[in-house]
Amino acid sequence: MPNAAALVAESVPLRQRPIAVTVTIVCVPLGATIAGLLGIRLLPLVGWRMLFLAGGVVPLAAAIVLWRLLPESPRFLARDRSRWPELVRLLRRMGHRVDDGATFVDSTERAVERASIRSLFGSDFRVDTFALWGAFFCCLLAVYSGFSWLTTLLSGAGFNPSSANTGITAFNLGGVAGALAGGLVIARAGSRVSMLSMTAVAIIAALVLSRTTLSPASGVAIIGWLTLLGAMINGVQTTMYALAAHVYPGPIRATGVGTAVAFGRIGAILSGYAGSWAIGYHGSASFFGLIATAMLATFIALAIVKRHVAAR
Repeated sequence: MPNAAALVAESVPLRQRPIAVTVTIVCVPLGATIAGLLGIRLLPLVGWRMLFLAGGVVPLAAAIVLWRLLPESPRFLARDRSRWPELVRLLRRMGHRVDDGATFVDSTERAVERASIRSLFGSDFRVDTFALWGAFFCCLLAVYSGFSWLTTLLSGAGFNPSSANTGITAFNLGGVAGALAGGLVIARAGSRVSMLSMTAVAIIAALVLSRTTLSPASGVAIIGWLTLLGAMINGVQTTMYALAAHVYPGPIRATGVGTAVAFGRIGAILSGYAGSWAIGYHGSASFFGLIATAMLATFIALAIVKRHVAAR
């Protein structure tokens, strides 16, 4: 089964894809926020073992529900004549009037001989593939640096546990709002201007925080800047799924999005080491400088991508 971004992209009209994919992916920071809030209250009551058990059981239960309710990709069904009756039923559920004996031809996708990783490096996709890999790597490095180290950074600056948790919650909730707003803006203004603008604001917010002395006395201002930073970084990160799903045609869409996300996870893993080094080097100045540098590299990578979502 294709990954979520690829599946959603193939199941909705072209102009609705950025919003649909973003709404799907935005559940990642939203789930992280809810889990953090629940964990604060439940950990003293049930212990970490029960939290880990819930973290395993809930996805398994969700997988069973999705197996029954989540439809297959229409374009995937269209390629297999024996599954056309299933496609007819699916299109009718989506509100289309389709005859029982309808013949399906997908004229909107360019032909790709094989859905292999090698297809990503053909002359048509090579530049966009490497640019997306760089963008995912650098942006996820910035995102997970925030996820992993903001609470530690604020606690070390004298914030009490409640205030430190408020900081990471603001970062995550800002990300939810930024992602949803980004999806709406991309659907109207296109992805190049929208994503580069969000990335630029993220760089500015990170630079401001790098020059700000972290202190509980200026907690309101710091929380405000963290909210803006989270909104922009998470907004860019979640809308990159929509961009990647737009770049690749149906036969290699899941492969293209999946490899870009996998490359981004390397950045997420390295954030644990990079964030620790930055905090130990010059504290908040180097930590937020690291995030600003990662987002600058993201800006350059996104500027290189050729197949951005066009404006209406």
